[in-house]
Parts: sequence; structure tokens; C-alpha cells
Amino acid sequence: MDKNFGELNYTLKAFVADGIAENKALNKKLLKRFVSLLKENKILRNEFLVYNNIERRVGGSVEGVSSYINENIKIMESYTKAQIDEANNLLAEIVSTINADKYHNPLSKLHESIHALMVSKASVGNIDARIDAKEVISEHIKNNTPIKKVADKILPNSIVAPIYVGSFNKKYENLDEDTKRIIRKVISSPVEEREAIYVGLVRECVELVDTNLKESETEIKEKLLSTKDKLLNLKYNSETFIKEVGQLFDLKSTLK
Repeated sequence: MDKNFGELNYTLKAFVADGIAENKALNKKLLKRFVSLLKENKILRNEFLVYNNIERRVGGSVEGVSSYINENIKIMESYTKAQIDEANNLLAEIVSTINADKYHNPLSKLHESIHALMVSKASVGNIDARIDAKEVISEHIKNNTPIKKVADKILPNSIVAPIYVGSFNKKYENLDEDTKRIIRKVISSPVEEREAIYVGLVRECVELVDTNLKESETEIKEKLLSTKDKLLNLKYNSETFIKEVGQLFDLKSTLK
């Protein structure tokens, strides 16, 4: 499988997100293998850092963005293309067990461009290609948006109270035992696993909103659509992870 780290990481993260919130064994097993691989392999660990830095970077001056890209690519400059490809193949072995065709990576062009700068050292013959790759990355940073913190209430009380009898606002101790068990595991999960858990929970909530939309009247649909819009604009934030996961579990429980 000849793919860059960003593409492989996205596929694995999407697969894990499909089931980790419900504690599916295979999804968690692959995530643990991935985390172990990052700990054992410095090249993959550095790639993870570079891709993550660039994906999340928001705006800045032209000079600042250019310098930021250069400094990140420098992290990988001591490795040859062969070494990077060899490390990526270790990750590819894990991803090869997944049906990758079902996952479309919206950042595919960005990931290809980062990879191109990593594996091609500057020379007279590749100046144009490197400039093109850098422009793609610069555009991403320029147009990127900051992480949006979740609202205090994802689903408004005006819809929760009459329809779901206030269950959205119940404390965790009122949830069923399975949900409480999952919440405890999520809150105590390793930092490396948290983004996949978060993405999985958001996805499950969006699917539940879609299901409710099919069964609701016009006024309720408008509020559900507003909730769906908020969910789709959420981004993982390590600092607010525990608070937001609690709110997402509440919303999930409410919508079921």
C-alpha cells in the first residue's frame, strides 16, 4: 500500500471512530497497535507531530506561514525517502486490514503535499513541484478555522423538555449502567485515543439526529438541523475533552 502517513492515519482514525465509542474490540485493538507503533518508531512519531501541527495551524502572515511550514518539514529532513517509506509501510500493514475505500479523506491533497516536501529534497529539478506543494499547505493554513468549543447545551432546552422529558439534563448517575461504564472508560482513556473516541461520538450523534429528523415535524426539524450543524462544526480539543464527551453522551442518550 503506497500511501503517505496522513492518508493512513486518517483511514485508521475514521475506522476506529466507527466503533470505539461503543467499545468494539477490533477497533480498540487496532488503535492500541497504532499507539504502540508511534511509541516505538521515531519517524512515525515525528510524522504524526508534523501532520498534526500543519492540520491544526490557523492563519498568520505570509512570512509566518512560510516559516512555520519550513520548521515543520525540517523535523523530517534527516530522514531519507526510503526510511520514511519503510516506516509508513509499518503503519500500512495495520491499515491493510481495513476496507479503506469506504473512507474519503477530505485532506488528501494537503497530506500529499506534506509528504512531497518530506521525501523530496530541494533540487533544480523539483523546484516547481515543491513550490506547488507548499502553496497547497499555505492555503490550508490560511483558510483553516480555529477549534470551536462546544456550546453549553448542544440541543436546546426548548426541544429537549417537551419531547424528551428533560432527559438531556439528567446527571450521569441517572444513565444506564452500560453508558456509565463506557463514560468511565472514555474519561480514563489514554490521550492518544481520545480524538478517535471524540470523532466517533460526534458521528453517532449526527446519525441519531438524522434518524430523528425523519420522524419529526417542521418546527422540531429546524431545531434538530441546528443541533446537527453544531455537531458537524465541532473539533476535538484536548483541554475540553472530558466536558464535551459528557455532553455528547447526554445528547446520545437523549436522542435514542
